[in-house]
Amino acid sequence: MRKFRLGERVKARIPEATKIGSEKVAKWVDGMIIALSPGGKFAKVLIDDDTELLIETRFLR
Repeated sequence: MRKFRLGERVKARIPEATKIGSEKVAKWVDGMIIALSPGGKFAKVLIDDDTELLIETRFLR
């Protein structure tokens, strides 16, 4: 399992194309990790339009 760090730029896989906030996103979004869960299973990712997503780390690259 890869270790992620705060401030790291990542790509997150969204299971299907969907609408997040006011933006329709494709299957991949780019963002920066702003928080990690204590066990490292989840990361809070800030995407470009100031939207925060809580994503399982298995969906990050």
